[in-house]
Amino acid sequence: MKKFGVCTILSIGVFCALLLLTPLNAYADTVTIQFTGPGGPNYGSPTYYVYPYNFSINGSTSITPLMCLSYASDIGTNETWTATTAQIAGNPLYEEAAYIFSLTSTDGAVLTQWADWALLYPSENQGNTLSVPAAEATDVSTLLTDAADWVNANPDSPIYSDYVIYVPVDGSQSDPDGKEYGDPQYLIGGGAPEPSSFILLGSGLLGLAAFFYGRKRKGLKSF
Repeated sequence: MKKFGVCTILSIGVFCALLLLTPLNAYADTVTIQFTGPGGPNYGSPTYYVYPYNFSINGSTSITPLMCLSYASDIGTNETWTATTAQIAGNPLYEEAAYIFSLTSTDGAVLTQWADWALLYPSENQGNTLSVPAAEATDVSTLLTDAADWVNANPDSPIYSDYVIYVPVDGSQSDPDGKEYGDPQYLIGGGAPEPSSFILLGSGLLGLAAFFYGRKRKGLKSF
C-alpha cells in the first residue's frame, strides 16, 4: 500500500480549499434569515426605512446588509424565516432589480429603495397601495424606465452574478418577541463575501507543498 506524502496531502487540502471558493458554494439553496434591525435612518410619515436592512444568515454572527423588495411586508427585529436563493440571470424582473440596486451608492438608497419597491409592486404586494413620495416620484419613474432599457441592452451583464434574490417561504416566519408581522420579505443583496481567509489558506498550502517538494527533490540521490 502506498503512503501518501506530504505533497499529496497538501495538494488535496488545496483542492478542497479551492472548492470552497466556487460560486456553487456561495449560497445554499435554502437559508434561514433573521432580521437584526435597520441599518439606516428612517424617513417620512408614516415612518419607513430604506437599505440597508441588517440580517443574520444561517445563524452567522456576521451581519449581511440586504435591501427589502416587498413594500407591503412588515418585518420586525429578531423575526426569522426561511428563504430560497434565486439566480438573477434569466429573470427580467430580477435583472432590473439588480441594476437598480447596483446604483445605490451613486443614486442614494432612498431613490433605489423606492424604485425596487415600485418594480416589485404589485407582483409581491397584492392588496396594498404603493404611494411613492412626491419628492422621488419623477426620479423613480425615470429609473424604472432606464432599468428596463439597460436590461434589454445587457442580457449577459456580470452584475447579475454579483447579487442574489432571497425568496421567502410562505408561513415560515417565527417571531421570538411574540409580535405579529406580515409576510416575510423578498430581499436582494451582494454575492458571497470575498473569501480572503480561504484564499490565504490555499496560498499557504500551495507554498508548503512547493517547499516540501523542493526539499524532497534536493534529497534525491544521483546515480
